[in-house]
This record gives sequence, structure tokens and C-alpha cells, in this order.
Amino acid sequence: MNREDIFKIALEYFGVEPDYPWSDEKYKDAAVLRHKDNKKWFGLIMTVSGRNIGREENQKFEILNLKTEPEIIFELLQQKGVIPAYHMNKPHWLSLILSEVDKDLMTVLLEKSFHLTEKRSTCSLKDS
Repeated sequence: MNREDIFKIALEYFGVEPDYPWSDEKYKDAAVLRHKDNKKWFGLIMTVSGRNIGREENQKFEILNLKTEPEIIFELLQQKGVIPAYHMNKPHWLSLILSEVDKDLMTVLLEKSFHLTEKRSTCSLKDS
């Protein structure tokens, strides 16, 4: 998997194109996947140094940060290519190393992240 594969899935299934919110040279390739209505992120793709994720220091890795339920993160961390969230809230987010993670797992987790971050409908009780 690579970032272009992720972008195709995001566009096809969620109607979302990547957003590049940072002009800083260091983060210029970091892309956010966000909802159109509430602007919440459901994914962040970035290139990181291996030393930041416990790998070879001089190697670069593309990762995808996704939100998921805290109660399943430990189990997911046992999967190849799934690591604790880089630069995100670790109890609710995790990172996927795109070159290592299984495509089916990535797709399921991308969809899960999309639904966990979508706009919640509000309801009110009516007087009877």
C-alpha cells in the first residue's frame, strides 16, 4: 500500500480528497483526510523517520494515523505494520506503516476511523 492507494479508497468510499494543511517544509507532504461536514480528521498520512517509530534511523516510512476504539488497540498492535500512534492520542489512535500493513486490515480500520469521527446526530426528547 502507498498513499495514492489510500487516497483512491478515501475518494471512492467517502468522497474525500486529501488536504495538505501545513506549508512548513518539514510537513509539506503530510495529508489529512477529513469529513466535509464537521472537518474532523479520520486519517493523517505522513512520512516519518524510522527512529521516531522504533525502526532504522536513516530509513523513511509512510504511516497512516487512524482513530479506533481503545479496547481493541492492544489486539491490533499485535498485527504486522500496526504501531502505537505517532503524534496522536495513543488511547484512541494508532499508526499503520503502509509498506507493512495488510490491505484488508487497513481498509477496515480506515472505515472504522471514518465512522468514529463522523458528525453525531442530535436528538431531543419531546414532551408528551
